[in-house]
Amino acid sequence: MTIDIRWAVPLALFGGVVVGAALTTRRRKVRRQTKKREHKEGLHAWEGEGGSLAAPAPAIAPHVS
Repeated sequence: MTIDIRWAVPLALFGGVVVGAALTTRRRKVRRQTKKREHKEGLHAWEGEGGSLAAPAPAIAPHVS
């Protein structure tokens, strides 16, 4: 089977777009996983230092006259 020369350039461009999209998707996935892992490690380190959220303020009853 032969490919007509008119189809060669559009097929090459389409293939390039597909490969570019796949690489971009992979790069985003790796970046997202790295960011998530770093956040998890940072949170773990923060918790290991004894950090905690501030205790909620006690509720104050409204003054009744």
